[in-house]
Amino acid sequence: MDDRPELPNYDPDFCLTVAKWGAISCVGWLTIALLILILVDPTDGKCPGWFIHDKNGPTSVWVLVGLFTAAPTIWICYVVLRWERFSQQIYDSAAGTYKPFMTPKFLYDRYKPDPVTFPFNRVFVVTVVGWSLFCTGSLWLMFYNCTNLFDYLGY
Repeated sequence: MDDRPELPNYDPDFCLTVAKWGAISCVGWLTIALLILILVDPTDGKCPGWFIHDKNGPTSVWVLVGLFTAAPTIWICYVVLRWERFSQQIYDSAAGTYKPFMTPKFLYDRYKPDPVTFPFNRVFVVTVVGWSLFCTGSLWLMFYNCTNLFDYLGY
């Protein structure tokens, strides 16, 4: 018998499917970024040695890919692999037994959403879509700083 409370706006199987699709898209963006860095010769371009040069000094594109694509990809894959833990936290929150890390109890209790009316599924979809778009950040930085595409388009 499942002793979890009934949450009308939360379907853990649907949210897991959304998280899996988000992880797949982030892995795809990471693969594209790494293939560009490995296969494209940057010596004659605007980013020699895959460094973006600006007034603050050079910035490594590899570091940008690590921060804006690899780290979020690792996190969403961790969420998918440890889904039961994350799902249990939602149920614990609904039951009132969840204690967030380093958040004062009075602050958490004051702003905690009502678990019966909170649209968990919709919020999760929006969050994962935003996370996947965030994973494209390093690609946009590469396209903007290392190619003439935006110059050609007039930006």
